[in-house]
Amino acid sequence: GRSWRRYFMFWSPHRLHRMTSGDGVVWSDHRVVMAAPFHRFFRDATVVKAGEGQWLLYATGRGRYFSRVDLYQSFDLEGWQYIGAALRTGWGSERNSIVASTESPQVVEHRGRYYLSLTYNNDSFVWSTLLLPLKIWLRRSSYNDTLVFHADNPYDFGEYRGRRRAQTLLTRLQAHAARLVHEPERDRRQHDA
Repeated sequence: GRSWRRYFMFWSPHRLHRMTSGDGVVWSDHRVVMAAPFHRFFRDATVVKAGEGQWLLYATGRGRYFSRVDLYQSFDLEGWQYIGAALRTGWGSERNSIVASTESPQVVEHRGRYYLSLTYNNDSFVWSTLLLPLKIWLRRSSYNDTLVFHADNPYDFGEYRGRRRAQTLLTRLQAHAARLVHEPERDRRQHDA
């Protein structure tokens, strides 16, 4: 028989919306599945399947002084529990705006390692935030700066305190909201060859 598939689409900001589809084209059942995230700067949510019946959600967040990537988990894609910061930034980090600089986080797993990519945006603590609504960027190149971190588990990618003090920073890409894609079937074909 034909297997039945169900697709889920999530989006934000400020709260998490969800819709479902049987074919990935026609969407229905719109719900707000997280009305009050842990931080008010919650946005750019991305969901990753961590195991059978467990999903992790990464989102742009902000601590008391610095930007970060927040982590939530769910066992039914309906209720979400705040876990903590998956990546923190601190003193020495080049950019930290008052509305959060760790944008568009995404996590992929490859051969037992986890890779977190995020766009590290905004040049200054105040000016970029004030000028952004006017579509003025002081340094437009900062809009295209993706950082890629690595870790041995999907819960903790360490703390970013600038390029020279970033033990988990793997590389930088000149791109905005870059997406890493891992194709497991291709790995299996190459391994079997």
